[in-house]
Amino acid sequence: MSARVTDGNFSGRRGEKNRMIFEIDPCRAQKQAIKDAKIRFYGLTHGHYPGIKLPPEALPGLKSLGFWDAVGTQDWRMEPHRNDGLEIVLLETGGMDFAADDELFQLAPGTLTVTCPWQWHCHGTSRVGPGRLHWLILDVRALTLRERWQWPEWIVLQPADLCALTESLRGDSRCVHSAGPELISAFQKISAGLQAGQGAGFLSQVIVSVNQILLGLLGAIKAPRGIFQVGGSLTERVIGRFFRELAMNGTRLAEPWTLERMAGRCGVGCTMLVNYCKRLTNTTPMDYLNRCRLEWAAAELVRRPAENITGITYRAGFSSSAYFATQFKRRYGLTPREYRRRRLPR
Repeated sequence: MSARVTDGNFSGRRGEKNRMIFEIDPCRAQKQAIKDAKIRFYGLTHGHYPGIKLPPEALPGLKSLGFWDAVGTQDWRMEPHRNDGLEIVLLETGGMDFAADDELFQLAPGTLTVTCPWQWHCHGTSRVGPGRLHWLILDVRALTLRERWQWPEWIVLQPADLCALTESLRGDSRCVHSAGPELISAFQKISAGLQAGQGAGFLSQVIVSVNQILLGLLGAIKAPRGIFQVGGSLTERVIGRFFRELAMNGTRLAEPWTLERMAGRCGVGCTMLVNYCKRLTNTTPMDYLNRCRLEWAAAELVRRPAENITGITYRAGFSSSAYFATQFKRRYGLTPREYRRRRLPR
């Protein structure tokens, strides 16, 4: 989802009519994550971006549109970049760090990021986090602050609203906002259509939803600065700390966790735990626990090459070697023994 200029100072090189010429980032990390099935990806694109190619006459000015689902800890990261259009990103579930210009943010579910073409930014500066991430990149025919914006013709906001949105985006230094329910719903309608296979009327639905997103964005930008809370509620922070501890503390994984015991540890009911877990990790509590156990076991296989695999199995919290081997191969495509042999130095 990125376009990189020719040098770090965004000086670029000049083409006809003295316009900046961008060198397109091939999005290698993102494409490799799609190829390796680390994320479920759905997208539409004009040009180099990952996704299904749109016909040239369809939605001109739409650079990229789509979403991905990342479940569990990811081992890849995005590179800092600028885009060749206005980028609007919604983190619907999960958590992720985000850098824009010289600031670093920790994004919570329901966070919206907005970057203009001249702004350096990066989602997942250390690594991409778990969650469902939606994006929209629109060509506004401007690569620098001084250039006049030209919106695609199918953007149908009233001129006064479009002018107010343009001026707000050009003049507001904030890149991070809180997304309202209408804006989230608009992104969700697009993702539902992508998953359903882009049936009849889908492109019309995209036009309606993108205009709703822009209208919702205008409201988000105009909201008081104090409305955005990165950390979430106290309950969300408590549950988040619990799941982070599971991921980082191997000794906790072997405990006989059940959904009820997890909920009791966090001081909430089972339904609330499931809802918050999906919001924070993009999966259910037991599936998240299973992934943490597999990732810890995979690291131990390499870290302790002399230890019996059965011992690692039980220390990871699995009560059956056969079940562990089945789940491990489903996750990594290799048996535990094969995984260890390939990862150890020769």
